[in-house]
Amino acid sequence: MGGRSTPLSRLKRLAGLTKPEPPSYRCHGCQAGFEVQYHVCPDCGSYTVERAERGA
Repeated sequence: MGGRSTPLSRLKRLAGLTKPEPPSYRCHGCQAGFEVQYHVCPDCGSYTVERAERGA
């Protein structure tokens, strides 16, 4: 899959029918991954939540 996550793809992932995709956004402070972009990390409070690199 690439790029966009649709409701059907999320449902399949939750049901265990597909491989989990890496998170779209990652906090540089605590390395927590998220599917949505936050301005402030809900886990550690860092202001550095950016798009995750897919190849790394």
